[in-house]
Amino acid sequence: MLALNDNNISGSIPPQLGQCTELWHLALNNNQLEGPIPPEIFALNKLINLGLNNNQLCGCIRGIGSLKSIQYIGLANNSLRGNLPWSELEALEHLSILYLNDNCLSGRMPREFPAWLRRLQSWSFAGNYLI
Repeated sequence: MLALNDNNISGSIPPQLGQCTELWHLALNNNQLEGPIPPEIFALNKLINLGLNNNQLCGCIRGIGSLKSIQYIGLANNSLRGNLPWSELEALEHLSILYLNDNCLSGRMPREFPAWLRRLQSWSFAGNYLI
């Protein structure tokens, strides 16, 4: 477990965190982190909780579908961009909470309400550019 919330940490997320293969909880909320989320983070197979809310992270979230054990994803209030990877999110069978609100994510909302969203306890896409 690595929890460094509310520490005014600046700079980028070190890709070396991807070498922590036993990491199950990563919480870096409410800091000053910037830059993209390193793809190595999305390769952490045992990660259950990913909290990166309230930073200045940018870039896309492609690859997030590799987090097969993930239950909680908090990426709210950043500057993440690109199309929302619906099919990757759908593949996250254990996901129960998903916060992607207040970013710059784009793309089309599915015509029909996705079945996988029904299994989530809580989710938010508010404050993006979804149509």
